[in-house]
Amino acid sequence: MWNCKVELDLKGHHLYQCVQYVNGKEEWDEETRTSKMALAESYLDDAISKSIEVSQLNSPSPFHTYYELAKQYGPNKVFDNIELWKKIKNIKFRMGYSQQRYVNDIKSICMEAELASMPFSDSMKRTIFLAQMEGIEETGHPLQVFYGNMATQPKKNKTF
Repeated sequence: MWNCKVELDLKGHHLYQCVQYVNGKEEWDEETRTSKMALAESYLDDAISKSIEVSQLNSPSPFHTYYELAKQYGPNKVFDNIELWKKIKNIKFRMGYSQQRYVNDIKSICMEAELASMPFSDSMKRTIFLAQMEGIEETGHPLQVFYGNMATQPKKNKTF
């Protein structure tokens, strides 16, 4: 899953050519090439430490770094599913959090699960949504009140 995110970010910053070709695009002048390669290498170094939690790789270019990452940590459904499970386990809704952001995070996780051929049923989505709300089981807790308000909304206003 990390490689999809890294690839998307590199494309968004117009740096994907740096990992597709050893020296980037042929039509780049030396200044552009140096600048883009440095940005891509910097981005990959950051992605390594945040996404796959390994120390920096020693490589001469972003192309080689990306190649090594793909070789060592390329698509692996088991690890991708484990990462998805960690996201589910670690998401929490606490007092002061944006309700819509929490809903969007849950929806994002559910879409990732569907893409990984592990779709959640509607009841599982609701269970995850509610189970990760701290304090929902405590009488008088504001999140229990939030749940009560959410549960009494007309069906057309409900997100889940």
